[in-house]
Amino acid sequence: MHKKIIAFAVGLLAVGIIGSVITAEGYFSEEEQLETKEFTPDEVHTITIDTDLSTIEFLPSGSDKILVESFYGKNKKPAEVKAEQGTLHIKAKQHEYFHLGFNWKNKNLKVVVHLPKKNFNHITINNDVGSTNLTEVDTKSLTVNTDAGSVKLDRIGTDTMDVSSEIGSITVHDSTGDMALKSETGSIKVQTDALDHHLNASTELGSIKVTTRQSPEDIFITAQSELGSIRILGEKTNSYKHGNAAYEKLRAFALGFVAASGLNRNNACSKWQNSR
Repeated sequence: MHKKIIAFAVGLLAVGIIGSVITAEGYFSEEEQLETKEFTPDEVHTITIDTDLSTIEFLPSGSDKILVESFYGKNKKPAEVKAEQGTLHIKAKQHEYFHLGFNWKNKNLKVVVHLPKKNFNHITINNDVGSTNLTEVDTKSLTVNTDAGSVKLDRIGTDTMDVSSEIGSITVHDSTGDMALKSETGSIKVQTDALDHHLNASTELGSIKVTTRQSPEDIFITAQSELGSIRILGEKTNSYKHGNAAYEKLRAFALGFVAASGLNRNNACSKWQNSR
């Protein structure tokens, strides 16, 4: 228990240091540069991103093209972007610029991907350090892995998503599909219209909160806690079943607070709650 608390404190310190470095670089960096590459939707069905110190954003495109923008400092390189055999590869390894000496002239890389309306086969993002934000993306499957950085997913249409962050929060808003969300140190928040898919959320140190606008009907919930009590609808229990659900739709594990609540359409009242 003490080791996890120490790990949590060290993690917060690491995020604070990284945040300070990234913020300070913004003040002392050279003028930001931009490189843009464009692709047609017909030549891209899968997207893979592999970066070590970047901000990653996915946004809707204002055209029928796929647009990839690399924002980088004068002394850095833009991301390597190419399309091969139906896969759009985006790679940026800039660890040589990040060291204890701190070169203030180097601005961190930012990659912005603008996507037109299309249901992609798969999107994979591996971002060692930095935030990852996706808005209005349709893909059959989505995988996001980050060592240190927050992940925000807004209006994602997918069959399955697998998101993990060692240090950082995970936020999912108005998205569909089966979800596997894991954070070693950080909170997990999910807001959805209805809990009509599988949701497996776990965090070693942090909180989990799931909110639905519609009250759940056929649902089976289990919850685990290393420390603290579990309450579902005011009762001390680690499971809840309603309707004809024969399998779990929500599984939550946390060392801390877990809450699941259903709200009516105008978000005026809570219909059910699971907290510890």
